[in-house]
Amino acid sequence: FRLYRKVFNLHLFTIIFRAYIPVEEHSAIEDLVKFYASMSLAPNTISTYKSAENNLWFFCMFYSYEMVPASDATLARFFVHMAQTMSFNSLKVQWSAIGELHRRNGCEWHTLSSRRLVFQVMRGIKRQIGCSSKKKHAITIEELCKMYFHLDMSSPFDVVWWGAALAAWFLMLRKDNVTSAKEDAFNFNKNLARGDFAMELQHTVLDGDAPSRWS
Repeated sequence: FRLYRKVFNLHLFTIIFRAYIPVEEHSAIEDLVKFYASMSLAPNTISTYKSAENNLWFFCMFYSYEMVPASDATLARFFVHMAQTMSFNSLKVQWSAIGELHRRNGCEWHTLSSRRLVFQVMRGIKRQIGCSSKKKHAITIEELCKMYFHLDMSSPFDVVWWGAALAAWFLMLRKDNVTSAKEDAFNFNKNLARGDFAMELQHTVLDGDAPSRWS
């Protein structure tokens, strides 16, 4: 009896509380829910997922397959098709995008390990193609000379750029040491700043506290 009374009181309190909140506040809360849900993914991720959805749409339209929900056979064929021009790491991004597409449309989505056919296909692609990233070669002296011939040494901007390029080259820094992907992602402990250098006559002196380690 006490349990029923507690449940009844809680239900009554919920009804009164909902009636007390204005309709405008209900609407504002719903808008905030949609807003925060839309902000769960970064803009770059949303753009990448949109591209993956377009890939699946073109594939299903060309072969007359059902896109949502996509069967295991359709997904296996899709990843085999995309593996002709895409790395394994990019295929994993495609998989995440397709999963987000299904969940957004209210479809049930199973993990990759629970889809036997798709899992075997992906594992086979990984064994044959591999998932190692392509390493970029270091800049050579010949490439530095080519850059120099495109610069105007009467321009202060080009002079500063050339000085930064030479400092990065002689210190064997990586690109992440002298650049930042985002405007607000600058790290004073890792990226070079103007205060790390001092001009003495015709020589440029690098501050001993300047970052010279690998990123």
